[in-house]
Amino acid sequence: MRPRLGLKANIASGDDNRKDGTLGTFNPLFPKNAYFTEADLITPANFFDLYPTITVHPAPGIDVTTGVDFLWRESTHDALYRIPVIPFVRGNSSNARYIGSEFDLDGGWQINEHLKISAAYVHFFAGPVVTRVNGRDTDYVGTWASYKF
Repeated sequence: MRPRLGLKANIASGDDNRKDGTLGTFNPLFPKNAYFTEADLITPANFFDLYPTITVHPAPGIDVTTGVDFLWRESTHDALYRIPVIPFVRGNSSNARYIGSEFDLDGGWQINEHLKISAAYVHFFAGPVVTRVNGRDTDYVGTWASYKF
């Protein structure tokens, strides 16, 4: 099965003072839409996270990765953002830091050198930043095929 442990950690600045006329929030300009998980729930701006994972290969050509991404706001004075840096939860809506966590299960089957079938399941456990504005847990399921010429 060749298990492989991984740990991702990211940080992007947030704005500490909404009234100083200077935006201190990191703007990723052209972020990969599925930056954290395939669910694409937040933009990499005003956050920090820890994302432990494990990948296994149960059979030739098959890989399965699972993990939980724990997300916090870098600045509690700044918003939680969606792509492309659109406030999802305004900075003055909550003093909480914890955004929530995303359980992620991804699998892929490399059928041959050209064709790969993939699937993903993500469950977002809403933290206080999200629940304070009546947000809630959510699920995402996706499947796709990739063909390389």
